[in-house]
Amino acid sequence: MRNIKRLGIPMVVLLVSLLTTACGGGGGGGGGSTTSTNAFSFEIDSSIHPSPDTTDDGRGRTLPLATSKDEAGVISTFIADEVLIVPKNQAELDGFLTRTGGMVIEDNTIPIPPLELGITLSDAERNATTYVVRLDPSKLPLGNFKADSTTVGLSGKLTVSSDPAARLMALMVSEVAAGRAVGLNYLSHQDETLLRTEESPNAGGYADAFATTRFQASGSKSNVLGAWQWIRAQGMVRRVRVAILDGGFWVDGNGQPNSVAGIGTDLPANPIQYDFVNNDYRVGDTNPGQCTGGNPCPWHGNSAAGAALGVVNNRAGAAGT
Repeated sequence: MRNIKRLGIPMVVLLVSLLTTACGGGGGGGGGSTTSTNAFSFEIDSSIHPSPDTTDDGRGRTLPLATSKDEAGVISTFIADEVLIVPKNQAELDGFLTRTGGMVIEDNTIPIPPLELGITLSDAERNATTYVVRLDPSKLPLGNFKADSTTVGLSGKLTVSSDPAARLMALMVSEVAAGRAVGLNYLSHQDETLLRTEESPNAGGYADAFATTRFQASGSKSNVLGAWQWIRAQGMVRRVRVAILDGGFWVDGNGQPNSVAGIGTDLPANPIQYDFVNNDYRVGDTNPGQCTGGNPCPWHGNSAAGAALGVVNNRAGAAGT
């Protein structure tokens, strides 16, 4: 099945993925809490649109794409006029199609195995359980997006690339709030192999983290390069909070990470902060201590955060572990 194979993950994981992404926690679920303490909100910002903004389905149709970005800056791409549904029965599927004006374009019915394989499947084993539904998102309501998101436990700020994309997400959240298994048709890139990266600008190009010896299998027991490749191949199961206890964080008066023109920052937006020196909730100041040998290291905390959390291969900052 074209689109479900593209996902490469079970439907239940897809649903949880959207919930945690909207919360600012990234794809996946399980483990410790990654939910923001802020009330859910959303905005439409066309500057985060995917590039390219379409993809070929391999069968002659061009699929429109849309994106969402959570508080941590994690961007997810999905097909802008399709959803996936796992109905409990035919009546639930029919009701969904009636409400949305959608049309089933594909399902995961298992074909009859070739006779030479000697495999026999019953009708129940072959019957479809998941359906790809194409619809016109511009005709979907948006008014209950916030309320339904609160109902299903979402929080934090979500940015969406277009109004139709927001309406599609609103539909998904509304269906989940009603107890139905409906999710967006996300794109994954599990067939890609990460062989080099582009980090901050360097001598007319970009620094390649794969050239860093201590990240390689022969450079340390951790083999960070192997971990990056594994994540690229398998996808992110869940995300966790990481606390950096240090001094010297380069954030502005609103608590947002600063950036250098042409380099940017790969630290997440809206980091949770506390200053144990001044007993307030803004850590933007130089390091009050010194480093080895009494040498000054005014932004040591910022560097430590980048080493731990820097997004790989985004032409900004450092490649985090």
